[in-house]
Amino acid sequence: LRLDSVEFVLQKDPNDGGTFNGPKVKVSISNLGTAAVKVGVAIAITDTLPDGLCPVAPVALSGDADCGTGAAPTIDLGSGPIAAPYTSAVENNDGTWTLVWDSSTISGLLALDHSSRITMTFQSRVRTFYQENLAPEAGRPTLNFDSLTNDVDIEALDYKRPTIDIV
Repeated sequence: LRLDSVEFVLQKDPNDGGTFNGPKVKVSISNLGTAAVKVGVAIAITDTLPDGLCPVAPVALSGDADCGTGAAPTIDLGSGPIAAPYTSAVENNDGTWTLVWDSSTISGLLALDHSSRITMTFQSRVRTFYQENLAPEAGRPTLNFDSLTNDVDIEALDYKRPTIDIV
């Protein structure tokens, strides 16, 4: 995914999505950058993890044995990765997950200066079965080469950087 505007650029790692193939743990990476003339304020990032995957965190988010625990999500604001706990992580009835990060849990999302870049990273596990109504869907196992789509959305207020007159 690449979303361009005058204000922001959001890029999803090209290896994120595609098919279930290989490791049971997937790493998702999103990069967000601001333009030279814009400042982002009150940023909220929403990642809709597809059915067949579940997010991991230091504390189990689901009763599903496939999910378990793992590395905490991180954010890199330019000086190295730091912990970035989910503001919310909700499993939906269709098996997708809605993951949200905002400034209430990550102070670095309160404001993003002009010409800045942040990188969000989190892990998810491939489930044994697709889910329906918060339970494994009988007869629908996840298989190698099943396709998936991972959607990311961003909300922010943006302000034009003030100009400086040089005399």
